[in-house]
This record gives sequence, structure tokens and C-alpha cells, in this order.
Amino acid sequence: MSEPEASALQYKVQGNASFQRGDYRHAIYLFSKGLELNPGLETEHILYSNRSACYCLLEDFERALADANQVVAMKPDWTKGYTRKGAALQNLKRFDEAIAAYNKALELDADSEVARKGLDDIEVFRGQQSKRFVAEISPGTAANLAAARKDLDQLKEVRWHLEIVKDRIWLADPPLTPFRPRSMFIIDIDRRQLLSMTAHPVRDSITLDQLVEFVVSTFMNSGIYPGAIEFSDFTLMSVLQKLFQPFDIDFVCGSLSPEKQQFFEERIEEFEVKEREQWENNNKFAGVLRQRLQKGLLAIPGTTPGFLKHLLAAAATFYHSNTFLYFTKALGITTADGSTKVALVTRNGAGQYGLAMSTVEASKNTMDCGTQSYMFADPSTIPFDDADLIERYGWGGVGDKK
Repeated sequence: MSEPEASALQYKVQGNASFQRGDYRHAIYLFSKGLELNPGLETEHILYSNRSACYCLLEDFERALADANQVVAMKPDWTKGYTRKGAALQNLKRFDEAIAAYNKALELDADSEVARKGLDDIEVFRGQQSKRFVAEISPGTAANLAAARKDLDQLKEVRWHLEIVKDRIWLADPPLTPFRPRSMFIIDIDRRQLLSMTAHPVRDSITLDQLVEFVVSTFMNSGIYPGAIEFSDFTLMSVLQKLFQPFDIDFVCGSLSPEKQQFFEERIEEFEVKEREQWENNNKFAGVLRQRLQKGLLAIPGTTPGFLKHLLAAAATFYHSNTFLYFTKALGITTADGSTKVALVTRNGAGQYGLAMSTVEASKNTMDCGTQSYMFADPSTIPFDDADLIERYGWGGVGDKK
């Protein structure tokens, strides 16, 4: 065994020991050093696999997926590569891709308990999510659905994509708390054309009647119905698939390609630009406009979702203990990329205490933490980027009651 191979193996052993102790960050460092020393090592795929597991436990699922993909590319006949990939995809809520990875693992090893548990967990989650929609539609909606089937023709080559997004705006109906409404979009995938949308139509939930009426109205306005409809949300797809069965439409669940995702985001941005133009001289919307322009905490170089999870958990403990009354100085934090972050407990004009962060390089005054901040007491004051991140990973609001 060569000296580099021996050193890489030593880092692997040390990394495994750190992993067993629960010190996942140090384990990542050690596995990374092993990969740097000898990238052609025969057991290189194991280092990537172990590092993927660490990233997953730290909830940095994008990096976990990247390492898992490396494992699969290097060792396509190794079961663990696919279970690592399945776990990362499952936590990213890319369930159909996760199922495919777990099924591949079972092809290689029919007794893989990890793969079977992953598939079972996805099935349970989807069952819970299906409760978001009522089981039946109203007679009026059913009649409109039947009329569309009778009066319209299908174009098999046409593919649409239906997406429901949480809007980057807060609405309030006193005395109810502020909420973010949802909008529905349908785009022609191949032509990259926005066919229909509903801006801010409903509260935090959408009824099945509203959903079906939206799809039917798009059919009627287009004069046809498509051969296929894609969804990012499996639950949404499964609910509609049963109702639209007489139409013989292919229902497909999967993420948009990067190019089509960019097109979709650009269409949403167009509506936001129009709203900004309407609201820019209205103080009522000043906070919403600021939140849309603010970059979230994840935009700070070197910051990962796993780091933010622990940071916000610490902030929650900090807030609930009321110790913020005794802290007035900024705290410097050096992250893995070598940059220095500044964390500061701050207070806004409403008397709310919160956590602000920035890089030292972003400001000459280390006490000036810029716009990246999280206000503990009121989630409607934080950047939308952070609000979306918190919802995506299922983190509780820092201002939530214990």
C-alpha cells in the first residue's frame, strides 16, 4: 500500500470514529481530506458514501445527493449508493426519484431493509398529505367537468405542467394572523407558454373544487385538453388523476428541468415586477417589497441548511429564555470556508428581538449586519427566501410557542 493510500485509509478510519460519536462536521472534514489525498483510491466510493450520510444527518440534502450520485457513478452495482441517493431525494421531497433509487437498490439486494423502510416512509407521508384535499367535488363542478369531456377534443402531443406556489406576499384579515396565499399556474411545457394562472385567489389551502375548476377553465379557454399533465406534487397529481380518468390524460409526477424551471420562475417574477410597480408608492406594501428584495441567510457564502437549522434552533432557545436582554455585542463565527460571519441579537422598531447575520466583508462596521436577519416573534417580517427554506425543511418558526 502506497503512502497516500495509507493516509487516505487513516482519514477514513478517523472519519468513521467521528461519525460514531455524532461529530458529523468533523467526519466530513476527515472524509474530504481522504478524498483529496488519493482521488483514485479503490475505496473512494466509500468515502463519498460516508460523507453523503453525514450531509444527510446535517440536513444538507443537496450535498448529500451530489455525493450519492458520485457513489452511483463509481460503483453502479453497489446497493448502498442507491440507498444514499434515495435518502437524499426523499428528504428533498423528490419522491418519484427517491422511489426509483430505492427500487434499484432492491434489484441489487432484495433484502435491503434501508430501501424497504425508505419506500414505506414515502408511502406513509403521501397518505398523510392526501388529507389536504376533500374527497368529493360539488355537483356544479362535476357538471363542468363532464361538459369539458363532451365538448372538447384531446391533442395527444400537448404536455402541460400544473404548479401551486406559495406567494411572496402576506395578507391579513383581522383578527386572523397574516398568511401567505397560494396561486395556481398551468404552463405549456414544450412551447414554454403560460396558459393560465390565478393570482392570490385563496387562503393557505386550496379546495378541490377550486383546483378542478381552474383546470377545466384552462381546457375551455384553450379549446382542447392535453395528452399529458405534469406535477411536482404527487398528492396533487393522485387526487386529480382519479377525477380526470375519463379524459385519458397521462398524469406524470416529476421535477421541471432546470431550463423549464427557470422559465417558470421568470413568469412568476414578471407578476412580482408588476406588483412592485403598483405598490412602490404605497406604504402598506413597503414591508412585502423589502422582503422580496432581501436575500435569505442561505445566500451568505459558506452557509448550509444544516448550519441554519442548528442556528435557528439555538435562536429559539435563546429567545424563549429571554437572555437577549443581557447581550449587546456581536458574535463572530468562523465557518468551514474560512469566512467570518457576524451574528447579532437585534431589535426592530416594533420592539421585536431577532437574530441578524452577515459576513464581515459585507460591511466595514461589524456591528452592521445588513439585511440578512430573522425576527423571532413574527415570521411575516423575515425575507421570503428564509420563509420558503423554513417551510421546505419543515423547521418550526423561531417565534413558535414551546
